[in-house]
Amino acid sequence: MVKIGKTKRDTELRAKELSRPTGVPGNFIVAYEVETEHYSELEKLIHKKLKPLRHSTKKEFFEIPLKAAISELQTLHISLKTSDKSKIDIEKMEILSRLKVKYSKELRQEVVAVYLLQTMDRCYLEVTTEEILAGYLKNQKIHRMDLGFISYGQHRRMFDPNRATLEDNANIFIDEFDPYSIVNCTDLFHEEAAKEIFEKHNKSNEDF
Repeated sequence: MVKIGKTKRDTELRAKELSRPTGVPGNFIVAYEVETEHYSELEKLIHKKLKPLRHSTKKEFFEIPLKAAISELQTLHISLKTSDKSKIDIEKMEILSRLKVKYSKELRQEVVAVYLLQTMDRCYLEVTTEEILAGYLKNQKIHRMDLGFISYGQHRRMFDPNRATLEDNANIFIDEFDPYSIVNCTDLFHEEAAKEIFEKHNKSNEDF
């Protein structure tokens, strides 16, 4: 069950509000979002496109696989884009859930959200960390890092918006970006995990 709708506010705050009512089986996760000037038209088009899959005419819930919903939204978004390059649309995809499957023991506990964010010419890693104060206060820090410095060699960017879609770059980060590279380029892993990864990498080079 996927909720698809628009908001002019911060999506994370909206997700928390939606998670509060009783009867909701779990917290909402913002899996994908697009920041665009065409938000009203985009919402109308996606709701019309997925009408047969809508759970209720009064609710924005659709019975559709998440990947299929994102693909439909991306296709419609592209069709609405204008030639006006002064207004840069932004796409954002949640990847923490996939990182937890692969690196459950390595991730820092204070990391509460990880997104890949993409504009027309930039790809960013956005990491939110949370610090609990006095048992009830929570400070959050959001760090957005440009991934343009990471390359395959010969100045070919690994995360290139001109060459790959946001979903493609998310798959590259999860499937091709190895633990040693993650430690060298990000602060997603805790210190003990980073040390162990460095030791394994150095030992592997020695054995070779």
